[in-house]
Amino acid sequence: MVAAFLLPIMTASALLVATGGLDRPPWGDEGHFYDTVLLFAHGEVEQWDYPEVVPPLTFVAYSAWGRLFGTDLANLRPLSMLVAGIASLLSFIVLRRFTKQAWQALVVVAWLVVNPYFTGAGAFIYTDMLFQVFVLAMILALLNDRPLWFIVTAALAMLTRQYAVSFLLAAGLIGLLGFWRGEKRQGVRWLIAAVLPMLPLLLLMLQWGGLSPPAVLAKWTLDEPLRWNPHTFTTLIAMLVVYSTPLLLLGWRTIPVTKRSVWIIPVAAMLYLLFPVRASQVTVAQMGIDTVGLAHKAMRTVLPDLIVQGVLLVAFVLGCLVVFNLIWSHWDASRAGFTSAGSRLLLLIVSYVIVLPLSYQNWEKYLLPILLPAAVLLVLSSSLGHNGQNRIAKTT
Repeated sequence: MVAAFLLPIMTASALLVATGGLDRPPWGDEGHFYDTVLLFAHGEVEQWDYPEVVPPLTFVAYSAWGRLFGTDLANLRPLSMLVAGIASLLSFIVLRRFTKQAWQALVVVAWLVVNPYFTGAGAFIYTDMLFQVFVLAMILALLNDRPLWFIVTAALAMLTRQYAVSFLLAAGLIGLLGFWRGEKRQGVRWLIAAVLPMLPLLLLMLQWGGLSPPAVLAKWTLDEPLRWNPHTFTTLIAMLVVYSTPLLLLGWRTIPVTKRSVWIIPVAAMLYLLFPVRASQVTVAQMGIDTVGLAHKAMRTVLPDLIVQGVLLVAFVLGCLVVFNLIWSHWDASRAGFTSAGSRLLLLIVSYVIVLPLSYQNWEKYLLPILLPAAVLLVLSSSLGHNGQNRIAKTT
């Protein structure tokens, strides 16, 4: 467990050393995040109006740390490393439940930590890592059947990122499935847990008069209405396969094409051809960036765009096959409808890729919250998996 905690701190430290040290200038979006932290630290935020799209909890946390230790970048960045260590430790705790040996869980944690977005968010001042901690706490609440703990952690997650609402959808589905199985008390508890976490953010939205603070809302929405973006859906599925390739090789049993799943191939291929991976309109217009992240940029640097789209098409089709096979196998195995721990993680992934396309941005880094659930499902499908622990810890 100590190794899991220290691993991201070491990788983040190595990144900082390689890029100029703890006090190096802001990295990318860290600049405006840091400016907003200073607004909170100096008490210059009125009526919760500040120039960011996301809710305020991350900025409140960094400003509180800054009041204790100083608001220079070199004083704030250690908080990022500490939070990354906690996220890594929670990931290990979740994975240990499903692996036969501790070292196997640690290897998967290492795979999560070396993800460039995990390492970057653990070194610099970004909003992703605190959100990751709350997501992992929610996962533990789901696996241990603790609706009250889920309400608390989900409310904190909602105050960090609006799209945490996707996990509330998963909780609602768990509640509905409880009713379907005749477990009314279980159903009521999880339906309540799916609703109550929204209340703190709803109060903020009433203050803002919209989904985000008015100081920034006009800048990023381009006056577009809220809509579901199919390009984000294809990006999430395709890039999840790209980043999960090492574990996908272990969980190969999720891939086979059967008579039941063969129809997925032409349908998924057609869907990708209609809505290929591409940067969102606001990203291109406001930032001049025409890729969805580091992997996409790397592929386009070394390969013609046609080849890149071909690779991502295959990845999307493969991802759709894996998701379909997992849904079918978990439903069929439980016979009562998604009653295992792995099934709840699958519901998290499905809910996330359904809800996140409502976001105006399309980035690879938005995969971070579902990389661990995906890793667990692939581990369970491999020789590393400890299926004896693939159950919900029921509470009375």
